[in-house]
Amino acid sequence: MSNKKLLISILVISFAIVLIVLLIFVKPKQVSEIKPVSAEKLIIVTDKSEYKFSEPVKIIITNSAKNPVVQQATSSISVTSNRFLGKNYGVGLIEKWENSIWVVIEPVWRCSSSCFTECKYDRAIEPGERSVFVWPQTILICNMFNHREEVRQAEAGKYRVTSAVWSDEEQKYKIIYSNEFILKDK
Repeated sequence: MSNKKLLISILVISFAIVLIVLLIFVKPKQVSEIKPVSAEKLIIVTDKSEYKFSEPVKIIITNSAKNPVVQQATSSISVTSNRFLGKNYGVGLIEKWENSIWVVIEPVWRCSSSCFTECKYDRAIEPGERSVFVWPQTILICNMFNHREEVRQAEAGKYRVTSAVWSDEEQKYKIIYSNEFILKDK
């Protein structure tokens, strides 16, 4: 009996000592030291996964992040093929799967129908904002050498949309991709 009481007393005293040491030497983090869980969420989707020839593609971008969507986004595996897209766009880029790589073909949004019109404002998707864009399956070819433009119909194939939002935690732009979608032939 006395051994049992002695063992319980030792356990209670040990627990009390550990608790006192924790209270004295381990300080809880101050509120300012606690980093919030990342709220960076950018969702890019199309309204369908397959589109008929020349059927408008609806692109929905929802920004639940704490930073706005940036003007231009290119992924490390995207290839711009040295194509001039103009200076009047923002929000993101439409990419096509060609020869086993993603190729940037057209911006999601332009502030005018001309490659060479200077934007008077930047288009951004602010935190908490949802924007809908309609892509008519056309590509504006901007030739900066002779200052000409040509509108072409997008070809059948596999596409996606890419955009970027600043990541405070990673201290860099985070590239976000939409679902892949198919444009069908005539």
